[in-house]
Amino acid sequence: MLRQAGEGGALMAAKQEETRGYRSYLKPGQVIERPVPPPEMVALADLKPERKRALWTWMQANDPATAEYLQGLRTNPDVRELEAVFGPVRPSVSLDYIKRAIG
Repeated sequence: MLRQAGEGGALMAAKQEETRGYRSYLKPGQVIERPVPPPEMVALADLKPERKRALWTWMQANDPATAEYLQGLRTNPDVRELEAVFGPVRPSVSLDYIKRAIG
């Protein structure tokens, strides 16, 4: 867009940001946050025995902290407290975890 400047009548380009057909209502640095859907979970008890065995082997080799936690689940006093109030605990893992572990 051009406009006349001052008394001399010379033309100057207006300092206007180009919007390319749309106008952004975001402030600089502002980001649109979209909620991330929760991962799909699978109870370990629902896995077939061969898949469970393969997952357990992978866990012991690559994720020892989770394997140790699951191994001590029945003796963990915190879990016993939860089971007393809410019923049996069913450990579950995300489908992404299973795909990463055993495909």
